[in-house]
Amino acid sequence: MVIIVQFIVHASRGCRNETEFDCGYDEGNVHKCIPIEWMCDNLVDCRLNARDESSCRYIHYCPRDTLACRNGECLDAIFKCNGFDDCGDGTDERGCTEFYLNGHISAPVRCPPNQFRCNRGPCITDYAKCDGMKDCPEGDDEENCGPTTNVTMSCSENQFMCDNSCLPLQWKCDGQKDCDDGTDEIEEECGLLHEEEDELLNLPTREEYHQISLRNSFCSPSEYLCEPGKCIPREKLCDNHKDCPNGDDEGHRCGECASYGCSYSCVDNPDGAQCLCAEGEELAGDGRTCTDVNECDTHAAEVCSHKCVNTHGSFRCECFDGFDLSSDARSCRAKPDPYSSILFSLGSEVRHMPLSSLGSTTSYGIYQHNDQMGTIVRSIVFARSSNQLLMAVSNADHEGHIHSSVNGLQKCLIGDVNGIANLAFDWIAQNIYYTSQHPSNATGVGVCSLNGRFCSLLVKGIVNNEYYRRQAYRGLVVNPLRGMMYWIDIPGSFDSPKIMTADMSGNNVRALVSTKLEHPQGLAMDYIKQRLYFADIELRLIERVDVNSLERVTITSRGVHHPYELAFFDDYIYWTDWSTEALVATRVNEQETPHVVHSLEQMPYGIAVNHSAYWNMTMRNPCEDIQCDHLCVLSVGVKGDVVGRCMCPNLYKNSEEYGCIPMNSTEIQQLGGARNVPSLCTTMMVEYCEKGIGCMNGGTCVKQINSHGHVEAISCNCVNGFNGQYCELGSAWTDDELEIDDSSFLSILFLLVLLILIAISAYLASEKCPVVRRGVDSLLAMRLVRLINPSEEDTERIIKPKSMVYESDGFSNPSYEVPEKDKIPLSSGAAPTYNTLPEHHNASLHRTPEPPRFSIDTP
Repeated sequence: MVIIVQFIVHASRGCRNETEFDCGYDEGNVHKCIPIEWMCDNLVDCRLNARDESSCRYIHYCPRDTLACRNGECLDAIFKCNGFDDCGDGTDERGCTEFYLNGHISAPVRCPPNQFRCNRGPCITDYAKCDGMKDCPEGDDEENCGPTTNVTMSCSENQFMCDNSCLPLQWKCDGQKDCDDGTDEIEEECGLLHEEEDELLNLPTREEYHQISLRNSFCSPSEYLCEPGKCIPREKLCDNHKDCPNGDDEGHRCGECASYGCSYSCVDNPDGAQCLCAEGEELAGDGRTCTDVNECDTHAAEVCSHKCVNTHGSFRCECFDGFDLSSDARSCRAKPDPYSSILFSLGSEVRHMPLSSLGSTTSYGIYQHNDQMGTIVRSIVFARSSNQLLMAVSNADHEGHIHSSVNGLQKCLIGDVNGIANLAFDWIAQNIYYTSQHPSNATGVGVCSLNGRFCSLLVKGIVNNEYYRRQAYRGLVVNPLRGMMYWIDIPGSFDSPKIMTADMSGNNVRALVSTKLEHPQGLAMDYIKQRLYFADIELRLIERVDVNSLERVTITSRGVHHPYELAFFDDYIYWTDWSTEALVATRVNEQETPHVVHSLEQMPYGIAVNHSAYWNMTMRNPCEDIQCDHLCVLSVGVKGDVVGRCMCPNLYKNSEEYGCIPMNSTEIQQLGGARNVPSLCTTMMVEYCEKGIGCMNGGTCVKQINSHGHVEAISCNCVNGFNGQYCELGSAWTDDELEIDDSSFLSILFLLVLLILIAISAYLASEKCPVVRRGVDSLLAMRLVRLINPSEEDTERIIKPKSMVYESDGFSNPSYEVPEKDKIPLSSGAAPTYNTLPEHHNASLHRTPEPPRFSIDTP
């Protein structure tokens, strides 16, 4: 859409009519001229009288204080004259010379010595020039590139070309297919290498194998071998004419087709009848009957973008809900969504641009701005069902928080997630997953409920070993359709990086990819094909691995410099690139050169897709079948289906009798204390308390005010019969009955030992003295009085928590069913009675409530 405007050029007094507009007198009674390009751009540049916008007639509407691009786009005012073509047609950068900027708009960008300045737009790194990919808006970084500098011509001497990508030379002929078409493992090129290996093993050479093959099959498939060694065409068989020297082409079995009973067609042979089948069919075991070939078990599964449906003699492709079949009858494209967008974070803010316009325009706006100075939004996730943006926010000291934003209103949801790296969202069970890295004292993978109340550390890294002290867990992806999660484990020293996988409950941890990795960064999931995409910033590659078959394929090396985070949707892979400071995209199945969606002015971090078809919402939540007091996460059941499982949150422990109960102070101290543990932000708890939902089951919120009069923390005062961080547990626990500390326990233990020693001494003495013996007998006949004797009423008030029901019956989604032959075998063994952290996991979360006390009942 083009903006059509009419304006009247005011007579100038000192301004150049052709290139300037006269604002008249502005602040300080100073006569002001502005570039004529700034007129009617929907932004007031004549501060006192707004004359530059007063005589304009706009056909295209833009909100107030936004820049109206000539191509019909609307941008936030801060993008005007920032040195980058944000409109896409250059409107926002026209007239932006230092003479006019006058200090109130940032000066045009000057490029450092090691960067290249585009004709119109940003600075890019030198090695992005002549790399075969247009990084500048006008593509001038690929002009005047000779054949020796353009990657499109050749790869470096330590690389080889495959699928329009350059791969490390050592990957060629290594027995593993890295190119999608298998050209890195073709026999003709790898044969010499294999012959050298065969010589070491005293095996026949390829030539010797070839001679053996010729002796075994002298004629081509369309020929028949006569007994003397002559080949004749098969159509001359059984034609009542002897073509072989011995006449064996007219054997006595010619003519058997008449009574052989082939279901489709038959060919007479001197050795007997041979049945043939139509295209799309194959012979059954009886050698006579033709049966349909299931093409979906062969190549057709790769041809179809989504689903392959077998038909008699052929197949057809179908799409999942939210997608339409393209005209090629093979690929699926997402249905138009007017609210769809791609979001990415820059420093402390999140920007967005419509998905529908990625191929035609590069305009975008600010979706969320973080007012906290010095913070970085490292990772983002958009929950479409609740219109909620989740952000991993950290500062220079690696202090991390998880923020939530709904309709632009940003709130701190979960605090003290130190070293936070990446976020993922389980849209089925409504849980937030995160990874943390050095310098966190709880490096690993954790999960939190969407309301922020409870968190649990699922997979714990190694923090006490000096070789692993800089271990990083990054690039998190969850797949609730399978109950699985994936992340990158970078050990920090000596050990090699790996791409790991586990159940979403933290069980069955294992490596998915452990070879040919240098520095993996960023993960993205194709939920349709069950493929995991990842980048390597050292090898400058983007690859994918099938999570079922483990087949690994390189997607591209073109235009890959320093990816930070990835996203996959609608056959496109998107990534934020630190080196080129750009948002980049490429279509994965077309082997096309990646293109810059938008050049940015700083390093981008997180990336997320907002589209109604991005996540499959048809799967039922297995957690609805069970009742958990704290957390319910998805996992893989014993039958391989997706089930719900209850988890104990951090600073709680599993009790066989009561389920999850709070740890006592001694246990918390043994785990390193309750400080720097992920917990609900105080501001969010204040909001919950104001809504009457802060404390459960009739509990009341108790504020702790600091010396400055601000709310420092909020605890819950529970009514009788309830306990826990938020009074969520129903029980008969009271402070007087259940408190037991180390000193009390040691005192009781000392008393028991003393009684045993007295009894032994008395027994030995009684053997020598009958009077003493009678006294001992009287003592042993007495019952020891219970230290605490709760009433029968109190005993009846003990309630067994609902958390003891730990696993649902499970749910499998037929649309995303994994063939039995493709399933990765899980570790054997019965499921635990309650899902708790392994011993090497360090529990963490929440400010602890008053420690429970236990009654000791002795006989």
